[in-house]
Amino acid sequence: MDESAGKIEDLNARIIELAMAQKCCAQIVMAIGLEKLNKTSPELIQAMRAACYGFHGNNLCGTLVAGSCLLSLCHEYYSIVLIPELFQWFKEKYGRLNCLDIVGGVDRDPTQCINLMAETYCQCFDLLKKYGVELE
Repeated sequence: MDESAGKIEDLNARIIELAMAQKCCAQIVMAIGLEKLNKTSPELIQAMRAACYGFHGNNLCGTLVAGSCLLSLCHEYYSIVLIPELFQWFKEKYGRLNCLDIVGGVDRDPTQCINLMAETYCQCFDLLKKYGVELE
């Protein structure tokens, strides 16, 4: 197994662990982002629940919201460039921006959400690297 495959497996395992602890998509993406940044903020993770499950309806994907917040957390002022690029990537990758349009309703496949969270998280850090943004 190559190194990147091992990292994705570890990331997916951490996502599942947080999901089993009753964290939702937006909370999970923020939590793993904070872990990578060696930061803690239980209040921020708690507040991210507001964005979960498309703001609890067929609205903007909570993972995308959390990714955008994570980019802003990494570089407050450069996020004006990073976030639109994240949205563009997301829409090209998933075809839509709203939660239920992407993953469906009650019968959704949970692995789809896991993959979406992992891919979006990775894209955030790929964008930071692409633009040479140093993590603080």
